[in-house]
Amino acid sequence: MHDNNQNNFSIIFQNSDFMVVDKEARIDVEKLTGQIGLKDVERGGMVHRLDKDTSGLMILAKNNQSLAELQKLFQERKIIKKYLGLVVGKIENRGEVELEIARDPKRKQPMKVIPFASGLERGKLRASRTSWKVIKRYSKGSLDFARDDNNSSQQLSLAQFTIHTGRTHQIRVTCQYLGNPLIGDNVYGNKLSKKISRELGVSRQFLHCRQLSFKLDKKYSFISELPQDLSDIIHHLRGITRRVIIISGPSGIGKGTIISELLKDKSLNLVWAKSYTTRVPRESDKTENKYIFVNKKKFIELENRGEVLEKTDYDGNLYGTSKSEIAKALKQNKNVIKDIDVNGLEDFRNNFQNLITIFLFADLDQIKKQLIHRGQNTTEEINERLRIAEKEMKYINDYNYKIENIYGKPEIAVEKIKAIIKN
Repeated sequence: MHDNNQNNFSIIFQNSDFMVVDKEARIDVEKLTGQIGLKDVERGGMVHRLDKDTSGLMILAKNNQSLAELQKLFQERKIIKKYLGLVVGKIENRGEVELEIARDPKRKQPMKVIPFASGLERGKLRASRTSWKVIKRYSKGSLDFARDDNNSSQQLSLAQFTIHTGRTHQIRVTCQYLGNPLIGDNVYGNKLSKKISRELGVSRQFLHCRQLSFKLDKKYSFISELPQDLSDIIHHLRGITRRVIIISGPSGIGKGTIISELLKDKSLNLVWAKSYTTRVPRESDKTENKYIFVNKKKFIELENRGEVLEKTDYDGNLYGTSKSEIAKALKQNKNVIKDIDVNGLEDFRNNFQNLITIFLFADLDQIKKQLIHRGQNTTEEINERLRIAEKEMKYINDYNYKIENIYGKPEIAVEKIKAIIKN
């Protein structure tokens, strides 16, 4: 997958005739096609549309001939489009509905289901057909509105919707008509769905185009997993609690390198836990953003308030992790990662329940190679670090997981830690 530099879509496939992009929410399709720059193609290559706040897959033609062919497939209903949506209430396990949709005559909302006997001109009505199947239901958890299993209106259903026609706001209008509006839909939602959306912190409709399948010169099928904002909601409903991940190990084991690689993986939803320090800021601190700089008086004040974890004194400068920064990140549904000295583990255990503790180890010869390779220490300093490392290795059994970091192959340890966090 290739990310574009505006960070609001990704190209997941392309050939000489068309491309499939994974659109993020909050971008108009016209703006997206303008960024891609298919200026010589009619409609900017746009074969079909997605609402601004709907994420997921779109097809863009790269020439007018391909545009005509793909549009014909849509008109003949030979392109399968499947969406994931989270709706209020206990919608039927499986269902299909055919409705007539038109612009709302009263203009209270953009589109509306219109009865045949409404008197509206027949030519303004558009037939729609939508089918669905429920993937998962949610009714219990930490959410106050979902306590009562017998109240079906206060349950949530994650469903896969298939649209057999392509009408404006088709799924959103259909869900409203069924009495099961999408979570986060401020246009077609009702009081209950809007209340639940506020409690969940949902800022846009929970609707994602997950799958596109069609046949041109051969069969094509593309899948896009839920983006982070929507998957976080599902994790919350499933009772998956965000965690604090602690990485410890001897000096020179490569903790910093491994954490840097883990932070690059957006699917882990990781943030770095900042520390307070009394040392003077360096030039590198402007980009790394790892520290909160305070004077000694302020540091002691924070420590007395219980705000500082695993306090250490290094070369006359005080260091300590910010407890409130971790709490804020967890509240924002983030996983927090931090490397700490073995002596600081107890401090974290006393303050956080959802800890994943990982100890990185290697034999002393490998650690020595790593320290020599860095070229930052004298022989005496290396020997002192090895002496300390030998003492630190005795704490290995205090941790949930022990992972060997093989010299020159940090990617092996990185993949093992990723698996631990994801599971």
